[in-house]
Amino acid sequence: MPRQKIDKKYPNVNPSFGPGFLEDRPAAAALIARCIALWSDVEAGLALLLARMLQANTEPAIAMFLRIEGSRMQGEILNTVAEVVLDNKDYELFGALMIYKRSIEAERNALAHGRFGGSDQIKDGIAWINPMHLTRHTVSITRTGVTDEAMQWLRDHTYVYELADLETIARDTQDLYNQIEAFAGYVWAMFDPAPDRDSWRAARYPQLCSAPRIAQALTQLRESQKNTPEARR
Repeated sequence: MPRQKIDKKYPNVNPSFGPGFLEDRPAAAALIARCIALWSDVEAGLALLLARMLQANTEPAIAMFLRIEGSRMQGEILNTVAEVVLDNKDYELFGALMIYKRSIEAERNALAHGRFGGSDQIKDGIAWINPMHLTRHTVSITRTGVTDEAMQWLRDHTYVYELADLETIARDTQDLYNQIEAFAGYVWAMFDPAPDRDSWRAARYPQLCSAPRIAQALTQLRESQKNTPEARR
């Protein structure tokens, strides 16, 4: 996770939370907005990938995919189609792409649904906490008052995003979009009648696999497959 526990970066700081902190840190707010907005491009890229795998008229396929509510359902549809359309090595590459997608989506969701705060000692970064944890803390201090124990519990569940952390998430989201677009083009070439189709795809495959985050996800996928019952037989 790009975010770090607050005690690691700012020991003994007691953060406060509320909408005003984003207004006071416009650079952080702009980066958070960028990270969230870029996800629309990622979803459009996934819709295009589905259309490519289905060899479908692009506009209706994209419209259908984007009407599906819920990332999990979108992922299941993509995976179902990929299992049928792709051969083993391409399906493995698709699986690595989905691992990458889920990791970036988790970061995007944290930014979209978390609560933000800060302290005078945190000049450029911004504090973040799970809303459920903040609610629990609020209920606790309402009942018992503000205590050292309660503030330590809050710090234990609070993280900090520095500007560089947010920039990393934004760049990774842009890279994910680029990788989805590249894979969609690679899949579309399957159906190209050009005589050099197979040689182009053979040359393109290692290029796609060597992208740093895809290579990392491929390693993760292959390691997980070693531990399946089928692999141990």
